[in-house]
Amino acid sequence: MSESEETVSKVTELAEAEATRAEAEEAEPAEEEETPEPEPEPEPEPEPEPVEPPNEAQEAIVRELTRHERALRKIMGDDFDRFDVCPNCSGIGFVPPGAQQAPEFREHQGYARCDECDGYGQVLTGSRQPAQELLLCPGCRGAGYKSSLGAQALATPIAPTQNGEPDEVAALRAQGYVVVPPYVETASS
Repeated sequence: MSESEETVSKVTELAEAEATRAEAEEAEPAEEEETPEPEPEPEPEPEPEPVEPPNEAQEAIVRELTRHERALRKIMGDDFDRFDVCPNCSGIGFVPPGAQQAPEFREHQGYARCDECDGYGQVLTGSRQPAQELLLCPGCRGAGYKSSLGAQALATPIAPTQNGEPDEVAALRAQGYVVVPPYVETASS
């Protein structure tokens, strides 16, 4: 009989004994006198689950991590003790002190997450064509946010080239693309 079968049979025996004892207590009429309860039988300690031995790949990774740490300690000396284990790579790397904390950015009243794309800048089209499943959000034009500061805040100026068009446009035209100037809203009087 294997160890797991023995453990199951012991657990089964204990459960049956407990059930028999509970049934006997329910069947006995309540007595006026208090009778001391028999001391419960000590339950055997459960056997610890066997731990799988590490495989060769895991052992190789641990050896390499140890070698890497020793090499860094040799190079950096006492300065290495200031470094922390990297929280993003599960201890494979080390980071300088304070590098774990992300900066606290503040919200600006003039910008808000785009409600149409939920800030992702792309929306589902419903198309079954892989290249057309996601397209730029028309509400924020792919930025992921909307601005109440006006069109100037969203526009990024591109320096024109000698012939009057930006280098990016010239490169696209050279590849055979048709480039259309962006639509700019004008204030109506």
